Amino acid sequence: MELESGKTADKKIMTEQAKILIVDDKPQNLQALEEVLSDSSAMVMKADNGNDALILTLRHDFALAILDVQMPEMDGYELAEILRGSEKTKFMPIIFMSAIYSDDFHMFRGYEVGAVDFIAKPYKPFVLLSKVKIFLELYQQKKVLKKMLDVEKKKNYLETILLSMVDGVLVVDQDKRIELANNTVLSLLNYSQKEIINMPLAKLFSAGNIVNWFDKQAKDSAAQTEDKVFYNWKMHVTAKRGQKIPVQLSAATFRKPVDGTLGVVLVIKDITERLKLEEEFVTAKKYEATARIAGGIAHDFNNLLAVILGNIDMVQEEISPENPSYDMLLQARHAADKAKVVTKKFIALSKGGTFNKKIMPLPVVVSESADLALSGSMVECKYSFPEGLWLVNADAAQLGQAIYNVITNAKEALGEQGIIKVWAENIDTATSLQESLIEQQGEYIKLSFQDQGVGISQEHLKDILDPYFSTKERGVVKGMGLGLAVAFSIVKKHDGYIDIKSTQGTGTTVSFFLPAYRGTVAEVGQTSAHTSFLSSHEHLKKRKILVLDDEESVRMLAQQMLEQLGAEVEGVSCGEDAVKQYLRAQQEQKPFSAVILNLTIKGGMAGQDTIQELLKLDPQVKSLVCSGYHDEPIITHYDKYGFSGVLMKPFVKKNMYDALCKILDV
Repeated sequence: MELESGKTADKKIMTEQAKILIVDDKPQNLQALEEVLSDSSAMVMKADNGNDALILTLRHDFALAILDVQMPEMDGYELAEILRGSEKTKFMPIIFMSAIYSDDFHMFRGYEVGAVDFIAKPYKPFVLLSKVKIFLELYQQKKVLKKMLDVEKKKNYLETILLSMVDGVLVVDQDKRIELANNTVLSLLNYSQKEIINMPLAKLFSAGNIVNWFDKQAKDSAAQTEDKVFYNWKMHVTAKRGQKIPVQLSAATFRKPVDGTLGVVLVIKDITERLKLEEEFVTAKKYEATARIAGGIAHDFNNLLAVILGNIDMVQEEISPENPSYDMLLQARHAADKAKVVTKKFIALSKGGTFNKKIMPLPVVVSESADLALSGSMVECKYSFPEGLWLVNADAAQLGQAIYNVITNAKEALGEQGIIKVWAENIDTATSLQESLIEQQGEYIKLSFQDQGVGISQEHLKDILDPYFSTKERGVVKGMGLGLAVAFSIVKKHDGYIDIKSTQGTGTTVSFFLPAYRGTVAEVGQTSAHTSFLSSHEHLKKRKILVLDDEESVRMLAQQMLEQLGAEVEGVSCGEDAVKQYLRAQQEQKPFSAVILNLTIKGGMAGQDTIQELLKLDPQVKSLVCSGYHDEPIITHYDKYGFSGVLMKPFVKKNMYDALCKILDV
């Protein structure tokens, strides 16, 4: 459906033939938008769905389309893509409007399909009308000028609109010199009106983009029958002091009615903040993808390590320390322990889970982790912790891993010897404005690590927190570039922030901002000592144990360990079989003493669902949840999920023995 809005005669002359297409599936929205546009001096045509809108574009030429995002059958994005694919409408400006989908993701998607603007509802009618008038003026410029209206009146009218625009506007003559600049451009580029008028366009834009385009338009002007409009160029404009500012540029050519010379109107939008948001969005997606990969690697790697360590442990029990092979086993065990550290890094990168946080003083965790990282080197740390330093609510193991990684990087930057300065201070963002990177105001402990090593170039500094980015040699000793990425992930999961400042040849300072705790250290109960690992293993003799694990090698290893401990063992590969075996043993009056359930089972019932079924059969069932993920909620709060205890992968025989003795109260 279509409707020509009422207009006065003089306005109709100025915007003759101009038409605006508005598309929305809600009649009340169309009516409201039509009312706003009634002062636009344009004919408004309405459509309540995408198909009707496409039919209208076949019959009419439109100066502008205003599309709602959320519509049945064909949404605004799909309609825009079709319009952009048509020769007739591919240069038609499109403005998106939405009351629901107005977040950064949908705004980016709108710009990707060719929108020139994205307006969130409710909108300010004056702002919308001003923007619409600009596009109408660009569309009507050739027609109005050809009718030889009062040039000065038209110029003054255009200048009033252009100068009031939020986006920057430049009008350039045939000699590529600036004739008009609005206040937005002057503010953006730090020029005065006097300085910028008659300035060569090439002083603002490099010759490789808009200037070359301008030359081509002038060269082809004799053959042109239509003035050209281009939208959404991304480039840089040079400000007065030489800084390059990223902008999105739209350009429209026109002919001056007096002498027919070529002119160009440039609309400039500063996209510095948008690019920053896009970069943050891409980084977040990168971490999300890396987290999924890291989680899968950690799971599979832990299973392999469990088999390797378990078999090494059992073989060591069988041979004498005097055996020549014993030293080789020790070396293999040492390498496997290093591999466990790599697994912890992957687990720290994996998304989700909760840390085992406790209220604690920070200096102890810092010094222990730093000393461990510097063990065996000539590099040393100098600590400075003030009295009255606030406490932190943190997972000591994970935070220690982050500190270890930063200290290791600093040590490698220093070389064979040097000093790493480590200090902490209380920061209250309500009274301190210096820490602008902190988005959530509050009280923080700022923990800083400073070295005087080789430093990081500005080129690499922006990528330093990306997973797998590294300037170091690859390998076991030099690593895979995960260090700072892991530290970033851990600090972020503690609701903190990381700041890195570096100058090449001078050194680097890495700072953690961790939410502070003003209370006292929580009383932590002492864990009772585990049952000693008796050589006779008498506590598990004749005990019947059920093992659930989908990895045959891990399941067989657990069975061998338990059999060596004197237990009777049955192994299953899925939770359904575990429930059947447990029920059968009850019916035969030969019940299981305990069950060991792997948390993750591929293609079958996993440990969490299995324990719920077993609890229905036996509310007193003794169970261990087995996993390599230290930060899973089911591991840190196993009792809330119905388990009696935890067995972490990779494990050796003593780990299994101690865990079983604990839940069996022996």
